[in-house]
Amino acid sequence: MTYQALDAVSAAVYTALNVPAVTALATGGVSDDPSQGTVFPFIWFEVRMSNVGGLGSGELREVEVVVHSFTKGNGLRPTQQLDAQAQAQLTHQQLVISGYEHCASVFYDDTVSVPVSELNGEKVHEVVSSFRLVVQGA
Repeated sequence: MTYQALDAVSAAVYTALNVPAVTALATGGVSDDPSQGTVFPFIWFEVRMSNVGGLGSGELREVEVVVHSFTKGNGLRPTQQLDAQAQAQLTHQQLVISGYEHCASVFYDDTVSVPVSELNGEKVHEVVSSFRLVVQGA
C-alpha cells in the first residue's frame, strides 16, 4: 500500500506542476526522474512518506514533496521565478490522488536557495521548496 501512495501522489504532483504557467518557464519539463541530458531550466520533484496512523480511521500518510528548480545562466532570479510558479501550483491546493483522499490541502514549509550547485559537471542555480500533505486510503 505504501508504494501505491507514493506513485499516486507523484502522479498528482506531476499533474499539478505540468501546466503552462510552469512549463513556460521550465522548458526542460517537470519530472520525478530527470534524464541525463535534461534541458535547462527544469523542475525535479521527489516524494517521501511517513505513517501518521492513529489519528482517526483508515490509513493516514504524511507525504513530503520536495521541488528542485534548476536554471543555468546569470543570476538566481529566473530560478526564484520558476520556484514561485511551482509554489503557486501546489500551496493550499487540493490534489486529486487516485485511490486516496487528500486531507486538507498542500502545506508549504520552506524554501532554500542552494548557494553553489553543480549538476553533471555544470554550474547551475538551484532553489528547493518543501511541502507536506496528508492522504488517507479511500
